[in-house]
Amino acid sequence: MYFLSMYDKDGDRPKVAARLGNAEKGDGVRFHGRGYVQLKGRTNYRKAGKLVDLDLLGDPNLARSAGMEAGLFTTKKFGDYFNTPPRIGSAPAKSSTARQGAADRRLRQKFYSAISYTTGP
Repeated sequence: MYFLSMYDKDGDRPKVAARLGNAEKGDGVRFHGRGYVQLKGRTNYRKAGKLVDLDLLGDPNLARSAGMEAGLFTTKKFGDYFNTPPRIGSAPAKSSTARQGAADRRLRQKFYSAISYTTGP
């Protein structure tokens, strides 16, 4: 298995595992890269968990979104890019179609900016 080989103390790269704090058998698999920034390693999960006040060591899957939502890696929370939820459901009245279209384009641009800021263009 890839994560065992690459990041576990008993894998092919024990020095990398040690640098990541993966001291227990299975840590390479348990604390593999998650989320947009690919948080890896027991040490990093512990540090990030303290910053977002979540038990990432107990439930590593929480790292998939917790860091992004809290702005842990970029200082910008996803919510900072959005001040109103998108309009889903019924179509807007004809008189507001152009205005809503512009608002939707701005919302999509904010979302793209949020993703690009963390992952690159």
